[in-house]
Amino acid sequence: MKGMFSRGLSLALFFVALSMDAQMDYGTIKLYNALTDQEIQDISDASTYDLNIVGDSLNIVAVPPGSVGSVTFSTTVGESRTESVAPYAFKGDVSGDFMSWLTLPNHLDVPITFTVNYWSAGGGTGSLVGDDVFTITFTKNFDLSVGRSVGP
Repeated sequence: MKGMFSRGLSLALFFVALSMDAQMDYGTIKLYNALTDQEIQDISDASTYDLNIVGDSLNIVAVPPGSVGSVTFSTTVGESRTESVAPYAFKGDVSGDFMSWLTLPNHLDVPITFTVNYWSAGGGTGSLVGDDVFTITFTKNFDLSVGRSVGP
């Protein structure tokens, strides 16, 4: 009986660790059009965005629920950034003029996991005050048989 309890507890802890991988419960993550600097929509975990619909000049912005010193972005495709001044944009900005994610076409149809950490001090330092983890995929559906883009 003791061995069964031990195995069950290990399995339960393993399950909890797996279920916590993707969580977006601290800030809000938004997809922006970098050409117009307009918000497209809030990002949700496990979403797919077609570049023929949302455009291909994009940036991702983290909006913390309160004051933070900085925000760090890291991805599973090896791209990262630290922002110490709002707006906290993954590809940066100049006084709110968002930069475009130029390498995005290299990552089409690949799930990209983002880890967004919110820090109490600038430069990704101080205490970690919250985090968001999510996975998104970008695609560009193009049907060669009809010579046009197709939606999701």
